[in-house]
Amino acid sequence: MEEYAAVIENLTSLRVTRLPLADCTETDIVDRLCGVDANVGIALMVGSNGAHSEAIARRVDVRGGPTVVTEIDLATATMAASVVSTLGRRGISPSRGQVILACPERAPLLGPVLIECGVGSVTSWSNHDAQDFSLRRLLTHNDVLVDLSDSASRVGGKIEGSITLGSNPVAAVSLALTGLLDALNRRTLPRVDAQVLAACARALNYLETSGLQPSR
Repeated sequence: MEEYAAVIENLTSLRVTRLPLADCTETDIVDRLCGVDANVGIALMVGSNGAHSEAIARRVDVRGGPTVVTEIDLATATMAASVVSTLGRRGISPSRGQVILACPERAPLLGPVLIECGVGSVTSWSNHDAQDFSLRRLLTHNDVLVDLSDSASRVGGKIEGSITLGSNPVAAVSLALTGLLDALNRRTLPRVDAQVLAACARALNYLETSGLQPSR
């Protein structure tokens, strides 16, 4: 949490309030987020898996609480940008690109975001598919693998060119964090959805292809 807070404090004009939620139940987290000061418009939630984060964000939204931005949202925008830029480097237009998502349940919005970015084909692959369809076999008919499995046991192994967040997710998503918070702060009714994350991904891709940010 402190690393993300430092990024926000150093790179934006937003004021940060820390709200430790370790050992809280989902309902407790929702209650505490909905009980923050009315001046708090955006809540950044880190350390939860995709399904848990999505459920909390949805419940907070229904109750009229602050907009919830999750660590998974930031990873989603960052990896979507990486997919588009990887296709571009290989001379493949997004509409003709074919992408495999390994363990897509870890980033539920990544598939819809890639479609919003104009990617032509997105195929989901899970561990139970391994016996019938190995990743290497699927990649002979696809262009990019996004490996969302745990960093300690990558299902993609050493497949060349696969996209992951690497060992330092805070550094990987810091640009997405500052850009997304700035965009949401300017919106009258801020809400994180596939369209917002796709816009963030397109902006990240533009910065990279324009040479305005280091390649990930």
